[in-house]
Amino acid sequence: MIMLFVSILYSLVLAFNIPTLYQGAKVSVVENNIYFSKQDNSVSIKPFFATFIICAGVVPCWLVSHSYGLTFFIALFGSAAYIDYVTRWVPDILIFALSWIALSTVMPGEFDAAPVLVSAAVMVIPCLVVNVIAIMRCQRPALASGDIYLLPAIGVWLRPEWGAACLVTSFLLAGLGGLRYQNIPFVTVIYPVFVVAVICNAQ
Repeated sequence: MIMLFVSILYSLVLAFNIPTLYQGAKVSVVENNIYFSKQDNSVSIKPFFATFIICAGVVPCWLVSHSYGLTFFIALFGSAAYIDYVTRWVPDILIFALSWIALSTVMPGEFDAAPVLVSAAVMVIPCLVVNVIAIMRCQRPALASGDIYLLPAIGVWLRPEWGAACLVTSFLLAGLGGLRYQNIPFVTVIYPVFVVAVICNAQ
């Protein structure tokens, strides 16, 4: 009976809120199209930075963990961080690949999935709250949808307290960067923080 009541309540909430959500998504797409149409489409090539950002994550994480799954995840995460830095965009294929690697590497070795899910929730829930507050104030979301999709995959590698520390530190760094620069690439910011957290976690 309770499940029936919850199902009916959810159905009504869904039915009445979809028009608003759809209109909001539509407006967001239009605004993004206008924004990108005004931007310079050229993408700079930074081979030394790409080499540094990936090697600085892959090498130390391999040395402390000797985990092929984690090392491959770091390599792809570093790729996403570099791409976000030079384009302010992360390809969907990278987001899906990172999520798949995280779940397929971490989950099979866990008898209890609760800590992993808590770690993922610690990373994503505060960001969702921040975005909802921004939308309610008729402002642009603080984090892009790609950043939100990536956060659970990052969180499952860390204990909840480390995940929280990683997220807070990344927000602080992004906030400090935002005082001087516009459109800070959050994936690029959280990547080195995550690498440090992984190394500290492995000690």
